[in-house]
Amino acid sequence: MFRVATPQNTPRAQPQLGAITPLAIPYKGLNARDTFAVMGPEYAISLTNVLVEPYGLRTRKGYTEWATGLPAAVPVSTMMSYYPATAAPALLSSPMKREFSMQHRLLVEPRSGSTTPPAGKLFAATGGGHIYNVTAGGPGPWTAEAGVVAPTAGDFWTWINFQNLAGAFLVACNDDGGYAYYNGSSWAMPTAGAGIGQINGVNPSLLCYVVEHMKRLWFIEKASTRAWYLPVSQITGTVSEFNFGEQFRHGGSLAALVRWTVDAGTDINDNLVAISSQGDVAVYQGTDPNSADTWSLKGVWYVGPLPVGRRAVVNTGADIHILSQFGVTPLSRLLNTIDMAQQETMRLTYMISPLIARLMRESSDLSGWKITPIPKEELFLIGIPPDSIEFGGQFFGLKVPTGGWSLLNNLPYASFVSIDSDCFAGTYDGRVVRAFDGPLDNVALGTTTGTAITCQVTPAYNTMEPGFTTGAQQKVFKLLRPTFITTLTPQLSVQIMTDYGGPKAPLYSTLPSTPTSRWDLDRWDVALWAGLQEPIKEWIGIYGVGFTGTAQLDYVCGGDTVLASIDFWTEKGGVM
Repeated sequence: MFRVATPQNTPRAQPQLGAITPLAIPYKGLNARDTFAVMGPEYAISLTNVLVEPYGLRTRKGYTEWATGLPAAVPVSTMMSYYPATAAPALLSSPMKREFSMQHRLLVEPRSGSTTPPAGKLFAATGGGHIYNVTAGGPGPWTAEAGVVAPTAGDFWTWINFQNLAGAFLVACNDDGGYAYYNGSSWAMPTAGAGIGQINGVNPSLLCYVVEHMKRLWFIEKASTRAWYLPVSQITGTVSEFNFGEQFRHGGSLAALVRWTVDAGTDINDNLVAISSQGDVAVYQGTDPNSADTWSLKGVWYVGPLPVGRRAVVNTGADIHILSQFGVTPLSRLLNTIDMAQQETMRLTYMISPLIARLMRESSDLSGWKITPIPKEELFLIGIPPDSIEFGGQFFGLKVPTGGWSLLNNLPYASFVSIDSDCFAGTYDGRVVRAFDGPLDNVALGTTTGTAITCQVTPAYNTMEPGFTTGAQQKVFKLLRPTFITTLTPQLSVQIMTDYGGPKAPLYSTLPSTPTSRWDLDRWDVALWAGLQEPIKEWIGIYGVGFTGTAQLDYVCGGDTVLASIDFWTEKGGVM
């Protein structure tokens, strides 16, 4: 028999109380400019130790010791490489060959595992003007190179590789004064005089900076506006003076000289850029400063006072970037922009300019400011002095392909040098390490053990409704699902933040662990090994009430772990 349907015996469809809302991965990086209420979903309130990639947020790589036991364990403030034309790029020592199809393309890169010395020679400079050849790596003991005696305790050097008919040279100047060069077998410091191998015209102990322009070596005389240059292709000889002081309307000394190659549309023009400590930028074009026909001033611009030291200017190839109290300014854009407001928006540091401005006000007189590119990671770094009260010893990192900033901490790096596909760093505690190498921090010599990397990700607030700023309904935040791509399970804690407030008490939830085994300890063909990177995606119980919300994710993981997505499950209430 059939039963007559009535309202009493007919089940009613239950309305769906909750909804899944994907929270955008902040693909434009850190935003220190906008208030929480107007910040777009493409930005983040905080990003620590992750890099903004096109496919998600990738945990930075760690570092592995290369050379330890340098005398006195003082900071390695300069790393230098000697790379003659005869040097061959170093090959990875690992015999294992991996082949992956595009179907199994790795988002997470395997550690190189290389112990092969870099091509050419690798030098580390410490206090007292001491330079050590650390090419072979290891625990030492290390002996300072003979022939280099800096006049003071300066440990900051500027250097370049310079090749001429006589051979290949590494030429360097100490920030406190002193000119030295390496010829492939030994170091020497030219003395003042008119003889062979000497410097005539200025005491070389006063030279504190070196750069090459149009096959000439140019030097800066410390605490002055004077520069000195040698004849074409010479590393010693009689120098000529060129004074840039009349172009420095804001005063100060000559802080940096940089060669800049510019494509003007019809040919390649080489410029010499002189930058004062107070931020005046004079651009000269030509080949021979002794001839008005081949040397001219293109103009003078202003970028604001520079921080202490000579590492606030870097040539990245197609452009020159200058770190000043205004932020990081690309010279190519400065020359084409007159309006101050337009100059602000074109700076690399636009999205973090409030942080940079505050740090400059508080710490511009401290030693340790630096900007440097890391080619193998496609990174541009701003280093904060270790003695700064805020962010001391940390880095702001710009991922060049995406233009997203993040904060990188727990790194001991004091100086860098890139050689082929490697990056070496000197540390503040007197070591040399392979930088941005492997999944763990502080991997000791001859071991594979180290420290996992601590990350923090807080995307911008989101109303979880169409139009990220239009929501007015209260919501209950009940579940969160982060998706990680990794071989090892991160240890995760979540704090729900609502209604533009600060973090609440954390609710700790740990993702289920992935079983793996230990190399050289577990049995082959029995143990479980982590293979290709797979998504780890589990719903985690949370609780928060508000009309808008976000999640602060604090997690500990290995380098190259990717946070690919974040999903919320919310239940809507009324407007009250």
